[in-house]
Amino acid sequence: MTRAVLSRYDAADYLGVSVDTLDRLRAAGAIIACPVSARLVKYRLADLDAYLTTCQISALSKSPPARTVSQNVFSLLVPILEVWRDIGVARGLRLSGWESPAYTR
Repeated sequence: MTRAVLSRYDAADYLGVSVDTLDRLRAAGAIIACPVSARLVKYRLADLDAYLTTCQISALSKSPPARTVSQNVFSLLVPILEVWRDIGVARGLRLSGWESPAYTR
């Protein structure tokens, strides 16, 4: 039988975060805690599950990250390098290194 109320350490382990992170989440109001005394805090399992659900919803609603500058520059350079490779092949030159799989799309 699982306990409906967890200690700080068990709650942090349940969420997969450190106890300090759990304390910061409680201070920010992201997680509801049940203070038992001035020094003892417990967490209801239902509140922890509700927090995990909100994290999953917010993670799903985020748009994919924007492309970085290096990705944009590389996407611009690939066609240029392909043209240079084709010109070199047409002239009988061998451009070593460009044929490696790291440069393919």
